[in-house]
Amino acid sequence: MASNIEEKEEQEAPILQLGSQNSEMAHQRSETLRKIFRGEHNYLLSALCVSFGMSTWLPVNSVYSQMPLLTQYAPESWNLASYFSVVVQIANIAPLGYYFVRDRKWCPDSVLICLFLLLGTIASVFLSFTYHVPVSIFGAQHSFFFFFFAFFLSMVGCVSSVLFLPFMGRLPEVYLVSFFIGEGLSGFIPSFLALLQGVAKDPVCISVNVSGVITKQEVMKEPLFSSGLFFFIISTIMLFNTLCFLYLNYFSNLMSKYSVTPNPASNSEEINVNSSRNHETEDPDIPKFLLIVLLVVVGIINCFSNGILPSIMSYSCLPYGPETYHWSLNINMIIGPLSSYFAYFIPLVSVRLLAFCCIVEILCINYELITAFSSPFPPLIGTDIGVVIIILVWMFGAGLISYIKLSIAAILRRRHKKALFNYGISTQIGSTIGALVAFILIIYANVLHSVPKKKCV
Repeated sequence: MASNIEEKEEQEAPILQLGSQNSEMAHQRSETLRKIFRGEHNYLLSALCVSFGMSTWLPVNSVYSQMPLLTQYAPESWNLASYFSVVVQIANIAPLGYYFVRDRKWCPDSVLICLFLLLGTIASVFLSFTYHVPVSIFGAQHSFFFFFFAFFLSMVGCVSSVLFLPFMGRLPEVYLVSFFIGEGLSGFIPSFLALLQGVAKDPVCISVNVSGVITKQEVMKEPLFSSGLFFFIISTIMLFNTLCFLYLNYFSNLMSKYSVTPNPASNSEEINVNSSRNHETEDPDIPKFLLIVLLVVVGIINCFSNGILPSIMSYSCLPYGPETYHWSLNINMIIGPLSSYFAYFIPLVSVRLLAFCCIVEILCINYELITAFSSPFPPLIGTDIGVVIIILVWMFGAGLISYIKLSIAAILRRRHKKALFNYGISTQIGSTIGALVAFILIIYANVLHSVPKKKCV
């Protein structure tokens, strides 16, 4: 009887605590961080890796950071974010296409990276001039040019995980950290610019004397600079990042000098494949049932974080005012990367703690859904406490989602490499389902309602 209890405890222990290897992994990452602070790396190469990482999601994040402004002018109004979420999911044809043609060796990865960076730069330039131009489609006004160029911007971010990140695998981990720092800056920089830019206030009716006739006109306080100038600044940053990558890969010897795999194109892939075939044994510390549960959790989290929540955020925040939406969205884009850095060096090692974080996140999502579905009259509307609560809930929820996702990735990394591949598949499936569900509910079912625009009388 006692032996059965001991065996049962030994089986349950790995499920409740994933400590030893995760702690060792956290220690290794802390050592990497110490090398950075001690200067045990090439500063120029680190700066170039930061610039390269910045180019990953900078275009997409720049569009999201402008949503509070664009929703006030675009024909889609509050539905704009839902349309854009679907556009981002459609842009996943880029990594899908690369996945099927990468073994044919039609074009080196470095050349493809340059092409995608140039594509993001050019699309940002055109977006800065055409984002506000409506097009009549089947008798209705739509932001066709905005979605058209936003599609190409989204392709850069979507392809980065399968093209940019493997390229960085040629360098030691200390430079991979620099790449992730740049990836975090891809959210921080557009958010900082958007906060500096400000947001247009609600229109105010004023009396104007026109040829002796007093009429009412709407006057709106404009932001510090327009979205067109904002996108042009982003295109300039993208051009700088493109030039940095060209220098890194073609006009310097840094890659060949610090590369850990001299022949990355073919040998590394063959080594990885062979080693994975020779190590099919799975880590006994993670039961298969737990693996499936974690993958399902990843899919559900991404269903909300990449699909549903970005689409309903305007309905959740805009009833409290444009500034509330502006601050909530841009603070989220800053908190997310900071939380990811924290999870990278201090990942969750306990499934119980992970479950607790998921419960707290469910509470945040519930409040966000309640405010969205009760729009245009959400709880505590017209009060300062209502504004503070909605900003804090979105901020805390965004940070917790990033922390949970990266912690699960750290746990799955202990399994066979296929576990991380399944993690990516679960992420994409969840994101696509979330975006489509939100699009159908908002655009066709009309379950969410915006505040009607007031007209001067």
